[in-house]
This record gives sequence, C-alpha cells and structure tokens, in this order.
Amino acid sequence: MAISAYTGLPGHGKSYGVVDNVIVPALKQKRLLFTNIPMNNELCLERYGIAPIFFDIDDFVNDENWITNVFEKGAILVIDEVWRLWPAGLRANKAREHDKSLLAEHRHMVGENGMSTEIILVTQDLSQVASFVRALIETTYRVTKMTNLGMSKRYRVDVYYGAITGSSPPVSKRTREIFGKFDKKVFELYTSHTMSATGEAGTDKQIDERLNIFSGSKIKYYVIFMIILLIVSYKGISNAFTGAQPEKDEQQEILQTDKSLRDIEIQKIKNDAEQEHKIKLQNELRKLKELKESEFLYNSSSVVIIYNNGTYPKIEYQFKVE
Repeated sequence: MAISAYTGLPGHGKSYGVVDNVIVPALKQKRLLFTNIPMNNELCLERYGIAPIFFDIDDFVNDENWITNVFEKGAILVIDEVWRLWPAGLRANKAREHDKSLLAEHRHMVGENGMSTEIILVTQDLSQVASFVRALIETTYRVTKMTNLGMSKRYRVDVYYGAITGSSPPVSKRTREIFGKFDKKVFELYTSHTMSATGEAGTDKQIDERLNIFSGSKIKYYVIFMIILLIVSYKGISNAFTGAQPEKDEQQEILQTDKSLRDIEIQKIKNDAEQEHKIKLQNELRKLKELKESEFLYNSSSVVIIYNNGTYPKIEYQFKVE
C-alpha cells in the first residue's frame, strides 16, 4: 500500500482523523496495527474485540532493528509526530538503511493474512519531515477545524495528491473536500492534546474571538439585515402569488355574472317574440273566422249565376257549396 500523511495545526483534529478513518476501520477488520498514539485499549477491546499495539517513538529511534524484531509484516504502522523520527534536513545518505527499506519496500512486506504493510504518517506539516520521506507520500489529508466560521465542533479535510506543505497548498493538487463533525465516541478511544481526567477532548475556546469572522459587529448586523430582507422578500413574493388569486377569482365571478345576465335577457327576448307571434296568429285566425261568418256564401248550400240578363241564349251555372 502507498504511504499516506495526515497533517494539520495542533488541536485541529489530525489524530482524530487517523483514529476515525484508519485505526477504527482496521480494528473492525481485525487488522494488526502498531501506533504511538495513546489508545484506550480496554474500550477498543470492548467495542471491537482487538486493540492496537502501542510503541514509543524512542524505541523506534534507539532500536534500528525495531522493524524486524518488533513490527510484524502485513500490519498497519501509524507514526504520530513523525518529524521526531525523520526530521527535515536529514539526508537520505545519512538515514538508516532499515528505515529507507521500510519506506521504499513496505508493500513487499506481506503478512500471513495476505495483506501488505501500510504506513500512515502524522505531523503538523510535512515541511518538518525529511525530503526523502516526503517523496514517497502518495496522499496528504490536511485537517482544519472550522473555528474561523464559529464551528469548533466541525472540521474540513482537504485531500491532495502527493506530499503537500505550507498553509496554502495549491488547489490544483486537491482532489476532494470532506466535511465532518467531531464525535465524542471517537475521542473516547485515544488521548491526544487533552489531559482531562475523563479522556475526552479538551475544549478549544480562544479568548480572543476576533478570528471568528462571525464575531464582528458588522457581520452580526449584516446577518440580521439579510434575515429581515429574506423575510420581507418571502412575504412580498407570497402576497404576490396569493393576492393575485382572489383578484382572478373576482374577475371570473364578474364574467360569470355578466354571462348569466345576458342569457336571461336573450331568453326574455325569445319568450316575448314567441308570445307576440302567438297573439298575432290568434288575431289572424279570429279575423278570418269573422270574415267567413259575414259573407253571404257562408250559409248558402248552392249558388246560381245567370248571364245576359236572362235573355236567350240562357246559360245557367250551378255550383254546390261544400
């Protein structure tokens, strides 16, 4: 496996990140792990059934055969404060051969479980570490506590390809950002900067809060102003949508009323026209009846017409009135 490094300012969570993302997963997988981070072995045994093997950095420094005599192939090696072992300025030709062999050939150190040796280095900044060590680092995890945003319980991890040094690493080498929240259960597993009796992480509260960008009065007023602006904007938009609907309903009601009135008027006109036509027809029938009754032919059974005043030739036409 490649070499990974965890960096960050004191108290920003680099040890926490190693415990949470390296040591705990290894214990869950029953992997053998060596570390100089003081762990709560009883709690590790209780939770995972296995505990890391602790070593002192001085044992590593004073025993050049520590890798072959103590360390086991295929295990995970987590070295905190690695600058104590290989400090900046240490040249490769001055370093111990066992150390250089461990760093360069650890992938070939395969244990009985078939797993290769994995190395995790922990330090505040890789500029504190010898250059021949930095050259072999594949991934750097830079941990930053988000205290400048007033969120001391949260952190950000910037993941970079290769060894990264300095407070402002190039963004081009950053592969991803990870945000997280500190968990009390993880703090219970190890002892780092805290010296509390409970073993919990100490509270990092700065006396000078000017670092917090949200502690300034201008920022507070700005936040209040933005909240008020959002409330006013929301109400304005809400009224614009909800107010338009009643007006639309009112217009629809007026149009519907007008249509009903027009329909009533049209029906009234139709009824009047039909009534007028009916009356007119009745009058016509009455007149016709009166006319028939007044004519002399109405009561006659026959009609005789005589031409030429009765002189010869006498012609008679008889009509039968039916």
